[in-house]
Amino acid sequence: MIALAQKYNVKMSALTAVPTIIDNELTPQKAVLEFMNLPHF
Repeated sequence: MIALAQKYNVKMSALTAVPTIIDNELTPQKAVLEFMNLPHF
Protein backbone atom coordinates (compact mmCIF):
# COMPACT_ATOMS: atom_id res chain seq x y z
CA MET A 1 0.00 0.00 0.00
CA ILE A 2 2.76 2.44 0.92
CA ALA A 3 4.72 1.72 -2.27
CA LEU A 4 1.58 2.30 -4.33
CA ALA A 5 0.93 5.61 -2.58
CA GLN A 6 4.51 6.69 -3.23
CA LYS A 7 4.26 5.63 -6.88
CA TYR A 8 1.24 7.88 -7.43
CA ASN A 9 2.44 10.63 -5.06
CA VAL A 10 -0.50 10.19 -2.70
CA LYS A 11 0.04 11.33 0.88
CA MET A 12 -0.86 8.62 3.38
CA SER A 13 0.63 10.11 6.51
CA ALA A 14 -0.97 7.73 8.99
CA LEU A 15 0.20 4.64 7.13
CA THR A 16 3.71 5.89 6.54
CA ALA A 17 4.14 7.26 10.06
CA VAL A 18 3.74 3.91 11.81
CA PRO A 19 6.71 2.12 10.17
CA THR A 20 8.93 5.19 10.52
CA ILE A 21 8.10 5.39 14.23
CA ILE A 22 8.84 1.67 14.65
CA ASP A 23 12.16 2.12 12.82
CA ASN A 24 13.02 5.05 15.14
CA GLU A 25 13.16 7.44 12.19
CA LEU A 26 10.31 9.54 13.60
CA THR A 27 9.09 10.16 17.12
CA PRO A 28 5.40 9.82 17.94
CA GLN A 29 5.42 13.47 19.03
CA LYS A 30 6.74 14.62 15.63
CA ALA A 31 4.21 12.42 13.86
CA VAL A 32 1.36 14.06 15.75
CA LEU A 33 2.72 17.51 14.92
CA GLU A 34 2.93 16.56 11.25
CA PHE A 35 -0.68 15.35 11.31
CA MET A 36 -1.81 18.57 12.94
CA ASN A 37 -0.02 20.65 10.30
CA LEU A 38 -1.61 18.89 7.33
CA PRO A 39 -3.78 21.12 5.16
CA HIS A 40 -7.44 21.17 6.10
CA PHE A 41 -10.00 20.92 3.35
